Amino acid sequence: MSYHVVWLGVEKAKADIHGDHSLWFDQLRWYLDAMMRYNPESYVNIDYDASSQQFCRFFVSFVACISGFNSCRPLLFLDRTFLKGKYKGQLLAATAKDGNNGLFPVAFVIVDSRPRPIGRGSCMNLGRGMRYGEMTSNAAESFNNWIKEARNLPITQMVDTICTQLMRQIIKVEDMNVYINITIHIINS
Repeated sequence: MSYHVVWLGVEKAKADIHGDHSLWFDQLRWYLDAMMRYNPESYVNIDYDASSQQFCRFFVSFVACISGFNSCRPLLFLDRTFLKGKYKGQLLAATAKDGNNGLFPVAFVIVDSRPRPIGRGSCMNLGRGMRYGEMTSNAAESFNNWIKEARNLPITQMVDTICTQLMRQIIKVEDMNVYINITIHIINS
């Protein structure tokens, strides 16, 4: 059996499991509306190319992530990973470290694979500033491991999987904070 025949079989099996990838892009608008209905103070945005109506980017930062960042070190770790689905692209992530050095996702954006011009000066100051003792970005590597399986999914399923993981992480942090507050209250009693 030739490589091409096997490849076609794998692509057909993926289509049977996940459906048509292009339809998942159409569902992003519905997904955005649902996210804003249930997380009204979050920042979620989708951009399409005005002339071709092709997908450009999908940005997500939940209000819980935005407000949670206020309790983190004032340092963001920026990372990207390549998507493995039918339509290639990149997943860009901004993560922070909380007071326990735990990974705290702040925002993520999915972008298409087409190169885009970057405005003059938009990246000039990246890398400057305080490092707060951080010389490498293990946070970025951790995030890549965290979303490894999601990278293979169609876009709406990938966004939903990442959002679910984000919510679980936020709940875990909130549970830890409740535990710490109860412990402090008991010690002070």
